[in-house]
This record gives sequence, C-alpha cells and structure tokens, in this order.
Amino acid sequence: MRRYTRLATVAHVGRTFFAFAIAVASGATACGGGNAPAPALGSSTTIAETPVMPGIVAHRGASYEAPENTLAALRLAWSMGAESSEIDVRVTADRQVVLMHDDTTRRTTGGAADRTIATATLAELRALDVGSWKSERFRGERVPTLGEALDATPAGRMLFVEIKTGAADAEVIAAAILAADPRRRQADVALQAYDAEALAAVASRLPGVPAYWTVDPPSDGNGGARPYPAELARAAAERGFTGVAVDHRAADEPFVAAVAAAGLALDVWTVNDTAAIRAWRARGARWIETDHPGLATPAKEPP
Repeated sequence: MRRYTRLATVAHVGRTFFAFAIAVASGATACGGGNAPAPALGSSTTIAETPVMPGIVAHRGASYEAPENTLAALRLAWSMGAESSEIDVRVTADRQVVLMHDDTTRRTTGGAADRTIATATLAELRALDVGSWKSERFRGERVPTLGEALDATPAGRMLFVEIKTGAADAEVIAAAILAADPRRRQADVALQAYDAEALAAVASRLPGVPAYWTVDPPSDGNGGARPYPAELARAAAERGFTGVAVDHRAADEPFVAAVAAAGLALDVWTVNDTAAIRAWRARGARWIETDHPGLATPAKEPP
C-alpha cells in the first residue's frame, strides 16, 4: 500500500508541474494546434460508463483486434476499459509526430507501400491505408498524429508515448504533447523509450510527466533471455526515471524487489494470458501491457 500511496503523490505533483510547463509554453508555436478543441468521440458516453481496468495498458491500442497505432485501436482500447494505451511515435520529414512502430510503413500497409517515416511527409503518410492489412473492416484507417491520439484520450485515462527516435527529436515531441495538453481534459500522459538519452531529453522538457525506461532482457547466448539485473533498477533511479518497462518473462522476484526498493514503478510487457495478467497484478506491477485488453475484463477475474 505504501508504494501505491507514493505513486499517487508523484502523480499529483506531476500534474502540478505539467500545468506549470503548459503555462510557461502558452503562446509558443507548437505542432498539433494546442488550442483547438478536442474532437468529439462518437462513443464517448459508452467509454465514460465503461468500468476502468486499473493498470491495464493496451499495447499499441487494442492491437489484437484492431490495427496497431491507429485511432481505431485506441478507441477500442478505451471502450474495453483499459486504464492506459501505449503508442509508438516517430517524426516525419516535415517534423510532424506520427504513430508508427517500425521505421517504414511496409508491415502496416500489408506491403502495399514501403515509405520511410523520417523521409516522408505527413501528407504522404496520410495517403496510405494502414488498416486493411489487419481486416477489411478497417480499410481506410490512416496514420494518426500524436496530437490526435492525445485528443482521443478520455478523462481519467493515460496515454503512454513510446519514443522510437533519438534525442534530436526531443523538442518536437515535447512540443506536440504540450500543444495537445491532455490534462485540460483530465487525461494523462507518460513517456517510454529504449533510448535513455532520448527519454531524458523529452522528459526534461515536460516536468512532472512520468518517464519509463524500456529495456530488453539480457541474452543468455542461446536465443533466450536471462533475468534482469538489480543494477538496472538502480541505474533507472539514478537517472531520475519514474519506472522501468521490461519483458515480463525475464522479471524475476529479485528484480521485482529491486525495482520496489529503488522506489520505481514496474511496467511489464507484453502479457497476453489471463492467468499471467492476474499473477502480475498480485506481484505488484503498476502497469501490465497487453495486445488483448479483453483478457483482463472484470468478468474474467476470480471471485
């Protein structure tokens, strides 16, 4: 209980500092049209009435059912009750922040187009269909901007923004978040990245916004993984990060204990099994990332 009390306190302080950052940045030009009203969500009433599943993060949105990193996947995740959704962001040639995991569009267009995100413009990416590779019913789904994803985040929910580029893009990514200002609608935002320098660079421009260091497990030399070392938790704490985001299969009890001892929050990915989700809740993970939020619905919880 002490750990969750501490996290709630950190979140409150974070909101205060984030509001200060917004105030300081007001009047500055930033990507995404910060003062434009958020677009209405067609299913907002349904989403508002949906019981929230604490700690559940829809990985790239509800990506088991819908095309990853699209507004369709995010809307579905919110309607299913996920407390949070995780998205991946990259920066285009014209310095727009868009949702895309890979550095090209090849996989999420079903091979129909192979555009490199960093050398394509937003307009060029918008012309692509990134939905029909998943299902014909998603044909016409377009590449969204970070601002659109933040605008679609309901009150009381959090959007994890995983940074897939380097520290050189920190300013434009931070500006897009400041412009969208999700907290004006009582929504929240957090950061993730494998690149610790990029994560720190964006976080430094957004005081109080939680930052989670994403790390792959050490290799065992035979195609498998070894448990995470306790030193990782200490390194994350020394860098001032809020928590670590790790592969659940390599997070053993000594590592989980080290994370707690360092005062960090634990985010585990990608958990696509109902029993494993239940187990990680019992082990104290603050966030559990899953492609399939439906596996964690209250109806599937034990009595």
